[in-house]
Amino acid sequence: MRLWLFPISLTIGALLAGASLATTTAGPGAACADAAPTDLPFQLKGASVYSQPGQSIASIATYGARGEASSALYSVNACTRRTRRAVGPCQRLPGGHNVVAIGRQSVCIENATTHELERVTTARPATVTAAAPPRAPARKARRPSRRQQLTDEIAAGIERTSDHSFSVSRASIQKAQENLAQLSTHGRFVPAYENGQQVGFKLSRVRSGAVFKELGLKRGDVVTGVNGYDISSPDQALMLYQKLKDGQDFSVDVKRRGQNMTLDYQVR
Repeated sequence: MRLWLFPISLTIGALLAGASLATTTAGPGAACADAAPTDLPFQLKGASVYSQPGQSIASIATYGARGEASSALYSVNACTRRTRRAVGPCQRLPGGHNVVAIGRQSVCIENATTHELERVTTARPATVTAAAPPRAPARKARRPSRRQQLTDEIAAGIERTSDHSFSVSRASIQKAQENLAQLSTHGRFVPAYENGQQVGFKLSRVRSGAVFKELGLKRGDVVTGVNGYDISSPDQALMLYQKLKDGQDFSVDVKRRGQNMTLDYQVR
């Protein structure tokens, strides 16, 4: 039989042959039936069993220390120079162990160390450790955006003292004043109207990492006043900036989901 025919023989033979381990070998069959499963790193992958023991072929995987496996074809035939080069599979397994009988569910081998008969089964060897999956390359830490950096610097001086009260450091106010242009990108205020009259300015959009969240403001809030004064025009909105610039305590009137509330800020 030519070497390239062995994979075909292995497939067809497994479907057609019905012999068991004990009946395919004349000598060691009975002893092999009582042999214990081997602790060696071998696993039976498939077998093509025939009535003539020398024609039976087994595919056996050998496992390495890291769980990697390599499969090869084996028979009960003695390994001669001619057998290896011209005929094909023989009985010698890695480590010098010999195949003595081949069955569909197990293969009987002679342990080269103990000289005892053992069975190679279709079960994965218990002594084999599965190869660890390759580690994914570590991701480089993303640098925070300029918006987030500014928010972090200002937020360092903001402390929530109650649900609607905050303590703000003068350093944070100064940082905000120095970066008004950048702060304008943190969110968008648009005029808010009721019954055709402007009642304040609505925070319609808040970008990720915006400082407004640190100040207790949420998307959809309508800022209606500062320190009790209406803020229904751009001129009146400048009052908020003036209060921040002077470093005085201030309060902001907000309408949130139809409910009026006041946010108090203590400058320290």
